[in-house]
Amino acid sequence: MQALSFSMSINDPVADCLKNRPRGGPFDRECELARLALRAGNLRRGDVVAVGSVSERSVRPVAIALECRELGIHTIGFTSIAYTACIDSDHPSGKKLADVVDVVVDNGAPYGDAAVEIEGNDFPLMPVSGASMVVGGWVIR
Repeated sequence: MQALSFSMSINDPVADCLKNRPRGGPFDRECELARLALRAGNLRRGDVVAVGSVSERSVRPVAIALECRELGIHTIGFTSIAYTACIDSDHPSGKKLADVVDVVVDNGAPYGDAAVEIEGNDFPLMPVSGASMVVGGWVIR
């Protein structure tokens, strides 16, 4: 198992009054970055990528899974079905991670991802997703 990471730095300063000009068509930087990274990287048809997002809200995990599908790369999504039922996706398609991966692993995290209530705190602590990803990653490896 190898970690997949990518980033891009664009230095294209523009005056604040020009930043929100309309583009020629729909464009999402996170989606395009995922597309470029996966096409330029060393993953190939038949490989397997594990993608994690407890809430499934973020654009990048969904974009990665969708691009993997286009490239014939199999995907495993680590997420929380209970959490994701309470939120909307930020991905332009409206899809969530569980909608676009080949295999879904439900980490059992509750909405908010916290499992331990400690007297005196107004909110629960300890993210279930972190503990479950350690176990899930260990099992896959």
